[in-house]
Amino acid sequence: MGKFYWLEEIEPTEVNLVGEKALALSQLGRLGYPIVPGFVIPSTTLKAFLKRLGESEPLLVDLADSSLYVDVDDYQALQTLTRHIRVAISSTPLEPDWLEDLSQEIKKLGTPTLIIRPSVTLPQKREEHLHGVLMAQVCNNDPKVLEGAIKQLWADLFSAKSLFYRQRMAIARLPIHCALLVQPLSNVVASGTLTTDEQTWSIQSSWGLGQSWVRGEVDPDTYSIKASQGILSAKHLGHKTRAYEILAQSDGRANPLDVIALTEAQQNDYALDQQNLQDLIELSRRLLEEGKQHFSLEWILCSESDKLQLYLTQFTPERTPYYRPPPLVMEQSPVLVTGIPASPGRVIAPAMVILGNQKPRPQIPPGSILVTQGLTSDWLPLLQHSIGIVLEMGGMTSHGAIMARELGIPALVGAAHATQQIQTGELILLDATRGEVSRYTGISDPLEEQEDRMTPAHSPSPSFVPPFPRGARGDTAPAPEELDEAENDWLGTQLWASISQPDLAEEVAQGRVDGVGLLRAEMMMLGLLHQKSLAQWLEDPQALVDGIRQRLEQFAVAFMPRPIFYRTTDWRFPEYPALGENWSEGVNPLMGLRGTYHYQFHPALFEAELKALQAIQGRYGNFRVILPFVRSVAEFRYCRDRLVEMGLLRSPTFQLWIMAEVPSVLFLLRDYIEAGVQGIAIGTNDLSQLLLGVDRENPPLARFYDQDATALKRMLQQLITQAQTYQIPCSICGQGVLEIPDLVDHLVEWGVTAISVEPHALESTYQTLARAEKRLLLAAARLKMDG
Repeated sequence: MGKFYWLEEIEPTEVNLVGEKALALSQLGRLGYPIVPGFVIPSTTLKAFLKRLGESEPLLVDLADSSLYVDVDDYQALQTLTRHIRVAISSTPLEPDWLEDLSQEIKKLGTPTLIIRPSVTLPQKREEHLHGVLMAQVCNNDPKVLEGAIKQLWADLFSAKSLFYRQRMAIARLPIHCALLVQPLSNVVASGTLTTDEQTWSIQSSWGLGQSWVRGEVDPDTYSIKASQGILSAKHLGHKTRAYEILAQSDGRANPLDVIALTEAQQNDYALDQQNLQDLIELSRRLLEEGKQHFSLEWILCSESDKLQLYLTQFTPERTPYYRPPPLVMEQSPVLVTGIPASPGRVIAPAMVILGNQKPRPQIPPGSILVTQGLTSDWLPLLQHSIGIVLEMGGMTSHGAIMARELGIPALVGAAHATQQIQTGELILLDATRGEVSRYTGISDPLEEQEDRMTPAHSPSPSFVPPFPRGARGDTAPAPEELDEAENDWLGTQLWASISQPDLAEEVAQGRVDGVGLLRAEMMMLGLLHQKSLAQWLEDPQALVDGIRQRLEQFAVAFMPRPIFYRTTDWRFPEYPALGENWSEGVNPLMGLRGTYHYQFHPALFEAELKALQAIQGRYGNFRVILPFVRSVAEFRYCRDRLVEMGLLRSPTFQLWIMAEVPSVLFLLRDYIEAGVQGIAIGTNDLSQLLLGVDRENPPLARFYDQDATALKRMLQQLITQAQTYQIPCSICGQGVLEIPDLVDHLVEWGVTAISVEPHALESTYQTLARAEKRLLLAAARLKMDG
């Protein structure tokens, strides 16, 4: 299957064999710059592998040139094709002789942990288009694990998200040369990026490996350097709560990464000290003085022999800008608006400003950032055409914010006067990690390149699209079928996904996840509401039942036999004024006509949901029901009786839970259980607001919402402890799990049954859970020894 190319041996003429990333590092190494040693598995290895696949799989005969074209708008066909490709690649063994040669090369690296990075070449130097789509794999130096990581990277080239993105960026028909760069990986003290231009050099840094800032889980420290003098002009301490490191002993795990909670001292300290910052500045000055054009690079700091060693891990020279990372500090581009970060990430794209009173609803060009006042039910489907959103109203728990997190797109809420400050069509930088929107002037308008990129005039392409869905597979996590027996043991605490979009079900189900812990019904039904209002659907109840059933079936098939907890509809005014309730505009949706109380006013809606569940449960058997925002035992009994009438409670696998959102649940839990409640799911979003008297949809109040979590922690502890006393399961879902750094440790200690988070946080939560459980076991062992 071909030879291997060590970085110090690569020639410029071999770029199609080794890829742009490897070639750039090779050239830097020859000039004496610090790079991590490594070798390249050339692109011809993949081509030979795909050619062998084509001999036995006629459908895959066209894969060898990596330029497969498919109608990405046909979701079913796209999923069927990519699933077939993924299974074919993962089930086809690599040639034993080649694997033996690979093992001999890896021995030269002398490391127990490896990182494998895709190194791609596209015609016309357009490989930057795949930035963020093909993710690196971190694995142990084990032959079986290594083979799985290589095939995972190859399969990612033909994943649904990759094919979708390549076609949207007009590169689907271009041949791709995909090589793999194999390098040793040791514990990294800090990592980050550096970007230069004529006026400002921008540096970002965070503790540990780069997974934390690549996934948008931390807000890195940022430094602005005056290009003319090479001196620091400004710096900003980021919000860093976690870091990734290499496990000292991975116990046979395929993924050797571990996530740690940073101490308060680490959170309040810059990841780069003055000397390391100066080293980066001098390195950049030298690169520019030696004739290098402006560039962006990634770097790491490793602890070696009691000192820190700086290494460059990626170098991208500036080109005619099909893609360029946004500068972190843009002195020439003042902030237009600020708001509350609801879904992290950074994206550059044209703005599409829509006023709330616009009728009819305008079309949104794909690849735009939606800027509007607020979102109601008939507007939420617009998010599926956007790559970022900026809302003047709403908070962290609004449905627009929740849906943005599910889709993995950056979102800012509570951004006052955004529709006045931003104009339709202007290029903006949405930084939903720091909570800012700026007018982007770092490069010429990429819309001018549309003809070259072969994209329609009405469909501008963004400068960057985050991975889809971000972190759903955990980026470095193998699929369940690829995990060895030890890895399949997983955790004592179950990890569930909070997901409501049927189109994401199959992708999320491939990750390390025990099921769906929160399927929000009203958000799942957005596609139906996009067609017509609820009132219109109720004119044909059977059509509504069929529409719900079809969406439920997508989840059932994807997650079978894992459980799916379906939270019945929680229609909240004014987000869902679908039935025309006559409520004042000032009504807080938290306290209005919502949850199970709503079913007594509109029983036909609840009945349609139950009929759809009845049809699905009889066939698949993996659904459970959670009732939302239950205010009283009488409300629960009303709903329970409807489920009894439908025969759902006769299913041996069916369970009926309630959301523990109203604080009175703590005092009435025994009464609820006696009435038939079989489990509780704690919803931290609503529970914390009612407990603390803070409206998170009101931006001024939301800003100090998270300052003191003491009361919330005590409430959670009592609910979990009571659930254990009454011997019922208790899960938790909501942003609180992610926003309070040490909360997971406490939840495990108290005995929570399961934790449910949105797709982008699955992998980091898995690591946090594993570490918390390990600490608890070690503490128990020490206590036993002391006793």
